[in-house]
Formats: sequence, C-alpha cells, structure tokens
Amino acid sequence: MPAFKMEDLRNKPVFDNNGVHVGEIILTQQDKKTKLVRIAQLQIDPNLKIKYPNINRSVISLDLNIVSVDPTTKKVSLVKTVEELSSFWK
Repeated sequence: MPAFKMEDLRNKPVFDNNGVHVGEIILTQQDKKTKLVRIAQLQIDPNLKIKYPNINRSVISLDLNIVSVDPTTKKVSLVKTVEELSSFWK
C-alpha cells in the first residue's frame, strides 16, 4: 500500500487520471507509529454525481492503492478514470 503523509492528502482536491475533478479528501486516519495515512474518506463532487447517476453516495472510503501524489505540485490523482471507478462507488 502506498504511504502518504496526512498533509499530502487532507483537504486536497482529487482528480482522476484524465484531470476530472472527483472531490476532496475530508478525513484521513494515520498510523500512530509511522504517522502515515492508512485510511482516507473522499467527499464526492456533487456535479460528478449528476454526470454519473450511478454514484449515489456523497462520501466514499478511498483505496489508497489507486492514489498518487505529485511530489512537486502535491496534486492528488487517481490512477483510474471516473468511468472506471463509478461502478464501485454505488
């Protein structure tokens, strides 16, 4: 599992790998020993729910295996497209 620091993720906009705004990480839980984030909650962009009606939740648990953070810009991206992920976010 990728290891992220809390400041790399919390309150950052999240984009898919096509640059589509997916939402914002609103909550992270870090490991007490390593201080690395283990769990993240993603607040889905309401406009995305209009475009993809099968997304019927406002907040999802985010699998950190599909997240990347650009070391220079700190941009948080998903390694998949919204189309690929929307079927899992029901």
